[in-house]
Amino acid sequence: MTKLTFVLTLLLSIPLTFAQSYYDNYTGPSLHIKRIQAKRRRFTTPTPAPETAEQKFKREFLAAVNAHRALLGFSALTYTVAIDPVAQSHSQNMSSGAVPFGHDGITTRCQQIYPLVTGETGCSENVAAGYEDPQLLLRDFLNSPGHRANIERQNAKYTGLGLYRSTAGMQYFTQLFIQN
Repeated sequence: MTKLTFVLTLLLSIPLTFAQSYYDNYTGPSLHIKRIQAKRRRFTTPTPAPETAEQKFKREFLAAVNAHRALLGFSALTYTVAIDPVAQSHSQNMSSGAVPFGHDGITTRCQQIYPLVTGETGCSENVAAGYEDPQLLLRDFLNSPGHRANIERQNAKYTGLGLYRSTAGMQYFTQLFIQN
C-alpha cells in the first residue's frame, strides 16, 4: 500500500467513524421512541395464571349464592378477599383437628374481620366438609334453617370464603358474612 492510498483510506474512514459514533450517542426523538418501544416489548403484562380448582369452586359457589339472593330481591354479597385468610384459617384448623368442626371461635373470627370493613353490625358463618360441588353445597345450606338464614339475611353485605383440603382429601369450607 502506498502512502497516498493509506492517507486516502484514513481520511475516508474518519467521517464514517464520526457518523457511527454520533448515531450511537444520538438521543433524538426517533431513537428515543425506538427505545421506549423496545422496553414495552420486554415488559409486557404477564398472562394471568389459570384458575385453580379452589378459585373455581369459590367463584361458582358465590355466583350461586348471589343468584339465590337475587331471586329474593336482595343485593349480591360483595366478595371481600381480605376476609378469606380468616375463613381459610378456620377451614384449615378444622381439617387438622386444632378446633372441632363447627363454629367454635366465631367471636374471635368476627373481631378479626371487623377492622376490614366499615359500618358492620354483625357477623355470621357457615361451615361444611366433604363437598366437591358448589351447587350441592348451596342446596344443603338452603335445606338447613341456620345456614339458610345466614345466606338470606337481607342486610348481609360482605363475604369471604375459605377452602382447605385435608391430608385425607376431605375439603373443609368456611363462609363468613358481615352485615351492615
